[in-house]
Amino acid sequence: MEPPTATKSKAERTRNVCILAHVDHGKTTLADCLIATNGIIPSRSVARLRYMDSLEQEQERGITMKSSIISLLYNRKECSEQYVVNLIDSPGHIDFSSEVSAAVRLSDGAIVVVDAVEGVSPQTVAVLRQAWRESVTPVLLINKVDRLILELRLNEHVYFAPARGNVVFASALDGWGFRLDDFAGLLAKRLGCSERILSRALWGDYFYAAKEKKVYRGASVKGRKPLFVQLVLENLWTVYDTFVTNRDADKISKMCASLDIRLGPRDLKSGADPHSALAAFSAQWLPVARAVLEAVVARCPSPRQLSTDKVNRLLTIGGVEGSPESAGLSCLRQHFLACSPDGPLVAFASKMMAVPAGCIVEPAPAGLTSAPPPEASATSAAELEQRRLEARRQWEAMRATKAAAVDANGESAAEASASNTDNDSSPSVYVAFCRIYSGIVRPGDRLFLLSPRHRPDRLPPGLAELTPDALDAEKRLSDSGLRHASVCTIGRVLLMRGRDFESVPGAGAGAIVGVEGLADRVIKTATLSATLACPAFSDMASEAAPIIRVAVECVNPADQSRLLAGLRLLERHDPGAEVLLEDTGENVVCSSGEVHLAKCLSDLRQCYAKVEFTTSPIVVPFRETLATDEALAEAAAAAADDPDADTDDADEAPPEELLSQLDIGESGGKDDPEVLDACRGLVCCRMQARDADRHLALTVRAVPLSAGAIRLLENHADALRRRPTAAGAADTALLALRDGLRSELLALDSAATSDAAAASVELGRLADCSVLAAGPRRDPCNLLLLGPSARLPDGTLAAPLLPTNTTNSTPASAVSSHLWQAIINGFQWTCQQGPLCREPLRGVAFVLLDVCEVSTAGDERYPELTVSAGQLMSHASKTFGKAFLCHANRRLMLAAFTVDVQCRS
Repeated sequence: MEPPTATKSKAERTRNVCILAHVDHGKTTLADCLIATNGIIPSRSVARLRYMDSLEQEQERGITMKSSIISLLYNRKECSEQYVVNLIDSPGHIDFSSEVSAAVRLSDGAIVVVDAVEGVSPQTVAVLRQAWRESVTPVLLINKVDRLILELRLNEHVYFAPARGNVVFASALDGWGFRLDDFAGLLAKRLGCSERILSRALWGDYFYAAKEKKVYRGASVKGRKPLFVQLVLENLWTVYDTFVTNRDADKISKMCASLDIRLGPRDLKSGADPHSALAAFSAQWLPVARAVLEAVVARCPSPRQLSTDKVNRLLTIGGVEGSPESAGLSCLRQHFLACSPDGPLVAFASKMMAVPAGCIVEPAPAGLTSAPPPEASATSAAELEQRRLEARRQWEAMRATKAAAVDANGESAAEASASNTDNDSSPSVYVAFCRIYSGIVRPGDRLFLLSPRHRPDRLPPGLAELTPDALDAEKRLSDSGLRHASVCTIGRVLLMRGRDFESVPGAGAGAIVGVEGLADRVIKTATLSATLACPAFSDMASEAAPIIRVAVECVNPADQSRLLAGLRLLERHDPGAEVLLEDTGENVVCSSGEVHLAKCLSDLRQCYAKVEFTTSPIVVPFRETLATDEALAEAAAAAADDPDADTDDADEAPPEELLSQLDIGESGGKDDPEVLDACRGLVCCRMQARDADRHLALTVRAVPLSAGAIRLLENHADALRRRPTAAGAADTALLALRDGLRSELLALDSAATSDAAAASVELGRLADCSVLAAGPRRDPCNLLLLGPSARLPDGTLAAPLLPTNTTNSTPASAVSSHLWQAIINGFQWTCQQGPLCREPLRGVAFVLLDVCEVSTAGDERYPELTVSAGQLMSHASKTFGKAFLCHANRRLMLAAFTVDVQCRS
């Protein structure tokens, strides 16, 4: 086997795959099975060692909290070739979905594990969605089939629906697994059938006629057992009945003799552990590792088989597919598709990780070079085989040392392992998990680190051919106008082996390796490139946003600087963590859930800051919203059915009284918004424009959005965030959003009450409005609309957010550009901090009904003052806030979890 350096001739025998599943569906046990085939751990330690879970918290909780990578060998018997399988074990807990995003971005294939009893669970759907977004080829593994036999005690007639050939049935705990081809190969000669025909007939409504030795269609019509039940499931049920349910040593001996399987005397004893004996039997009969790795090699693409869709998604200028591209980018696209080691180096770092310096082995064997010649493949394979045996000897020596420590001091092996794994006294090294898409990376290489704002189509003249080695200092970048790229130097290149890392001289296209030297340069993810023609890769989507938060404070004030530095490292290196500085001066850590929060605080205390600190109680953020009439009617009906429900109406006070209680900012000022019609929620604000004797009157109305409209905005959040600024760059996602929103707004107009309907006739229907903006920017679920009859100042061009069927060619004046930017910024600020309790808004649309110029010459209320852009934004924000407060259906929303409770009996 070659090291994971994947030259052009070796990339075809490389597979980059991740394991995806819901929590507790058996990912880590499956990973142990695959690792045991390489001799790194003994097969009897599978499911107990949890080799990829190296953190103490992972061992204590029994769940995976981070993505880990290990390179494995697989010898394929069909063609006598060796394959490199870069296996990524990812978490299944919803709190760590950002780690799943990091794993699928580096992978070409995925092993999707599903519990045979629990079935497709919520996180199964979530990880499948993430895999689909990254164009990852899936292989289905139905795990824990043994639970159907031992726990539910089903019979073999309750069988699975037909599926494609990329399905593996397995029990990672008992060590067996198979595809249809495996059983077809075992039974074809005995039944006298063609292996190809038998493999195709094992799925579906077929049955086997023993007398004719033929396979016929129509098992259900003729009352016969389907072939899958007859040949596969009945054999499995017989094995479990013989080994576990009604253990019979004589039958076990006969079964082993018929299948030419040899078991040790310990496994044949009557008092032996039945599952241990079954695992030893399965390892020779239907080993799960062989079935899974064969499915990976046969079904998952190699790095040289990247799909065009995936390459186009990665190499999009400004995040918009179909944008015009340069000749350099077109050439780079071809290098991606060919996985060329001769092309310019391009790599993507999906996450950063702190590892103890003692876990890095230095140096690598001399034969493991970054680009070995073809004739050196046999030597490299032998060396890696020797290294694999050495790793097993080291593991056995460590196990013996721990056993001696237990005898001497009474210390448990788990405690000893934890102390060796999480050694706080050892310095930490920050490693970036990188996938090489083109070229070869070596220690000491100088590369461009591209920020998300890097646009190769906007490079200053003469910079497109610039190379990192041509720059003497980073100052040249900013002096030349290139402000969204920097130069970094690669440290060591590391081969990842689960808990350990090995330094290698380099890595080629198609490899997944660790890279040092980027600790202070990468914020969560990074695009590394030897050419400025490469755009920054598109963002990774996460299924879980940070939802809970705590404030942290040093016990010793003298450690404040170390705590702040640790918080910066935590935010840079944890894909799902955020660190905020509140207006009160508090440092707040945001996470996806309580389990993720516990890991963040532990990493901060033990790895990043290494100081003692206190935390505030957990705070779950609210959302401010306006309820629709339909939602209120449903709530009233539910309250009427519940005699214990609190039916007090919190909104009995008229809007004017509420506004006096919940006023925004400074009340009574000359530029404060004025309530024109509280019943219809009309608020007007006068903002000073370019001249001292002219003001702009802004009239706003707030309305609720339907649940369908909110879902549309959430589903198209990526498209809204990457909205193109270049004219003509149409996005099909935005076109679909426009059509869907129009349908939802039409439904809102139709379902409005009589009073609201009268207001809609006078003020204009929502469906006829233009969409100007969506906010807040990170979670765009609110809209800023421009009313159909809104008056605009002369020369004003309101650029719509979503594509429209008509275009306005009138150029925007300096005044209107200044005004629109202030209005949009004020809208975004209000969406981020609502007027009720400074929480983000959700499901609210603000309609601009009028934007007109008002002459104020000679009016003492409006003195001649120069108003800054910040003041204009503040006035607009106050206007939107008061329009929200004028609505009668103000509500607060609290996050809630949907929980499925499952019991084993």
